[in-house]
Amino acid sequence: MNKSIKISGRLRRKESFVGFLFCLPAIIGLLAFFVIPFGVCIYMSFTENINSSQFVGVKNYIDVLGSAAFRLAAWNTLKFNLVAVPLIMVISLAIALLLFRKLKGYNFFRTVFIFPLVLPVASVVLFFQIIFSDSGLINNILGFFNIVPADWINSSNSFVMLVVLYIWKNSGYNIILFFSALNSIPKEYYEVSNIDGAGKPTQLFKITLPLIIPYLFFIFVISVITNF
Repeated sequence: MNKSIKISGRLRRKESFVGFLFCLPAIIGLLAFFVIPFGVCIYMSFTENINSSQFVGVKNYIDVLGSAAFRLAAWNTLKFNLVAVPLIMVISLAIALLLFRKLKGYNFFRTVFIFPLVLPVASVVLFFQIIFSDSGLINNILGFFNIVPADWINSSNSFVMLVVLYIWKNSGYNIILFFSALNSIPKEYYEVSNIDGAGKPTQLFKITLPLIIPYLFFIFVISVITNF
């Protein structure tokens, strides 16, 4: 009995050691590229600058918080999150619900919404800059209808442009996640609700949304991270 216990213990230790060896490259990579650099950055934030190791405490943090440029950037980031994240979630869910019903042209529209994901960000930004520049396509269309052109890039209109760009570029990923969430719902729930005479709004608020709450939370977190 004791012998078998000792053998079992040795096997567990051996398996643990082998598992650790397999995990070792990932652990080294995590330490080398994330944990150690993050620690160095934290340490340097308490020093005078990158060329001096003189300890200055929280002076750098006080300077940053007192910077008008930083406060403006922080407010713009917060405002962008408050506007863009709810919009992209609602729009992505609405599109996913339409695609889930497999309407005519379902495969075409699914490709259209996913296509922006594979486009390089630099190319997308350059394209939007051309479209919304002073002499770009949008202002040319406005001028054709005798409407005063807008300064889309260097005015408050740039916020609207950024929200549109963000939603167009990233909604495809959210649509895929929502589509996966909708496919996880058993079809029997909808069949029973149809027999009971429940309409589409009732099915949405009583079946669909409650059953995809875990997905909603995950997509919300992913959207906030992408937004930043």
